Amino acid sequence: MANNDEERPKEILPPDCLYEIFKKLEDDKQTLFRCMLGNREWCCQIVPILWSYPFRSLSSESQILIVPSFINCLNEQEKISLVNLGIPLKASKRSRPVFEYSTFIKEIDVEKLENSVEKWLKLSFTREPEAGLWNKVISVSKKFFQLIFRTSTAFENLHIEKTKVISYIPDFTMFPNAPKALAHLKKFKYCGWQGNYLHKDLSNVTELLTAMKLMTRDLESIEVDFQNINNINAQKLTDLVSLQNSLQYFKFINLLDQYGEILMPGLREKQGKNIKTLFFDSLHFYVEESTYLEHLEYFNVLETLIFEDCQADVESDIESYEWWMSLARGPMSLKRLYFNVKHLNGQVLIPIISHTKGNLQELIIRQECSASLFNSINETSRNIVSLSVVIDGSAVNSLLNALVGLRQLEQLIIRQSLDGGTPISLEIWPKLARILPKSLNYFLVDFNEFSADSLAIFLQTRETPIRQIGFGNADVFGSGHLVVIIYYAREKSIVRKVGFSTRSHRFQYSHFNREILSKAKEYIEFVDIIEFDRDPNSLGMRF
Repeated sequence: MANNDEERPKEILPPDCLYEIFKKLEDDKQTLFRCMLGNREWCCQIVPILWSYPFRSLSSESQILIVPSFINCLNEQEKISLVNLGIPLKASKRSRPVFEYSTFIKEIDVEKLENSVEKWLKLSFTREPEAGLWNKVISVSKKFFQLIFRTSTAFENLHIEKTKVISYIPDFTMFPNAPKALAHLKKFKYCGWQGNYLHKDLSNVTELLTAMKLMTRDLESIEVDFQNINNINAQKLTDLVSLQNSLQYFKFINLLDQYGEILMPGLREKQGKNIKTLFFDSLHFYVEESTYLEHLEYFNVLETLIFEDCQADVESDIESYEWWMSLARGPMSLKRLYFNVKHLNGQVLIPIISHTKGNLQELIIRQECSASLFNSINETSRNIVSLSVVIDGSAVNSLLNALVGLRQLEQLIIRQSLDGGTPISLEIWPKLARILPKSLNYFLVDFNEFSADSLAIFLQTRETPIRQIGFGNADVFGSGHLVVIIYYAREKSIVRKVGFSTRSHRFQYSHFNREILSKAKEYIEFVDIIEFDRDPNSLGMRF
């Protein structure tokens, strides 16, 4: 009699389901490498994922190993040209690869590719002076760029960034198949040092923007450092922006007023109904000159607005910034607001926050917040799920009142103002523990003084678990704090993960009592805390 178990067909996930599972592991290279050895089908699914963004989430050593794989994908003529440049290839000579890896590549990151080639050359072949070595780096990298343009069927991201003064930006328009490759671009990033070849770089960027203007229509994201362009490039960029079907993200780095006046009107007119994220990095506000920012009022579907490492005129009054006040008449669709502007406090955000009419979900304020700001949050923005604020004792009660209304809050960071001001009373801790909602799963405190007793009061009063507690100033955290956490993790399961800011370089686990640390690991997991308010790119992340 046949065995029923043998007759029953094996249940196997269809290929598209397997692909989605492997795609979720895109940044976990080690796991993907292990899975790749499972069988041929898995291997065929995983190799394209690994080679989509080959330089992401890899150590420097691993990036070097990619270079021989690129070389093996070159044709014989390209290999001979490298040999003629004095680059022996015997050490990397192997049979033709099983896969054409270059066909899977979605992103060219100029900096990472050139750095990998440089390390490979230093390790494998040459001890030349810097200038001679870099000429070889450029030659090898150029062959790889040509290979990707010629063979890739998935190329969509072009990331140009210079970190060496002796490097220069290649003329991508001269590569075979450039029009077809540029036609599929979705993300374009251009930033970095000016270096020794500024005139050549500007010329090549002009050619690239001209070609993209002719061919590229589906850009979703643009990121530009305006210290590295001229008026011609700015106009070319404006023309390119106006032709895109649905541009959703634009990051301005070091935007100069003269370029803002060129670019912003066209961006508003052609993409005002598409742009969902505007990111201003290292922008200096001027009352008279920065009038181009008045156009922000007309981005009707804007969801994320970021001001990172910006600066305002010290002597000017924010009320005289007509463009700033126009934001209070702008998009009510705003969901995420990140504010880090020197010489301005959070008070200036009140009209903008009030205008969002409850749509705001993430609010990051890196300046000291006033009581009136928290009153505005309490009145108009009760749907916030991520909040980061800087306070002193004068604003504590208003903050607590605002937190009472934030019943969907999941992530909270409270930092103590470094400007002195009113001290923060210990009474804040039991009050915080009682009013913070059950939905809270991430809480980071960054105070100059935070005793073990304060921590005990907070955890004793808290009735529902907090999945992750972080400490922004790890230097004030000692074995006494750890004993408190052990108790409440064991007895009440209040704490599950504990993290510390990586900014505190002096902090090491070795300063804990070894026995206490060992005991703590039985009940809690130690993690590297992610300070989402220090990285605007982490907006939208959930912990």
